[in-house]
This record gives sequence, structure tokens and C-alpha cells, in this order.
Amino acid sequence: MTYTNTRLFINGQWCDADGGKTLSVVNPVTGLELGRVSCADKDSLDRALLAAQAGFDIWRNTPAVERSKIMDIAAINLRARAEQIATLMTLEQGKPLAEAKAEVLMAAEVTEWFSVDNIFKPCVFDYLMKDCSCFDLGHFQSLSECHRGTK
Repeated sequence: MTYTNTRLFINGQWCDADGGKTLSVVNPVTGLELGRVSCADKDSLDRALLAAQAGFDIWRNTPAVERSKIMDIAAINLRARAEQIATLMTLEQGKPLAEAKAEVLMAAEVTEWFSVDNIFKPCVFDYLMKDCSCFDLGHFQSLSECHRGTK
């Protein structure tokens, strides 16, 4: 398997870190460099935070049924790529392949569980999240604090 150098994924696009810095990804078993990964600097992180907040605002306003469909597709993709993802995990972490594959499949299960949960609890969650800023990335406060009006 060829190891692809990894760039930052910000606002729907792959990009290098603003400073251009990269870090070595080393196979812990062989000690050999597998590839390079972009090392985010403060400016890259600031751009990522803004993009993540915008993405969350879109996600928060997406109907529960649509969110569920997207999560179902994510679970399907995880299962379809489980072998490839597990192989990368093994190369990067030294984790046994079977354990890595089980971890990927568990991630698919959890994603699917939340997808179904998204359908059964949309009314309550959508009501609580409407006009709520407790999950803004610039600060955090609990949902109960937000809805007690203490924000």
C-alpha cells in the first residue's frame, strides 16, 4: 500500500499548513518514514475553527432525517473501506490489523447508532438546539446553562 502524504482539510479543501511545516509519520515497527503530514500553525487552526463553526451551523439547521441519511452513508463508507483504513492504522500505530479493523467497524456501528438515534430524538434535540450557541467553537458551556439563560 502506498502511503499518501496528508494535508489539512479545511473548508472542504485539502491544503498545506500556512507555514508549510510538515511532520514525519514513522512506522513504529520498522522506524522508517511512511510519509509526511501537514503541521497546522495558528493561522491554519484559526481558519479551521471558522470553517468548523460554519459547518456546525449548517449541520444544526439540517433536518434530522437528512442528518441521519448522511450518517448512514458515512457508516457504509467506513465499512467499505475498513480494510484500507485498518491497514493505515496498523502502519501508523503498530496496532494489530485485526484490532484496527475491529475499531473501524465499531466506528461504523456507533455512527449508525447515532444515525438512528437522530431519527427518534429529532423533535427534542432540534427544539433544544434552535438558536442555541452553547456549541459554538469559540467557547463552551453546557446545554443546561445555555437553556437556563446563563450564557
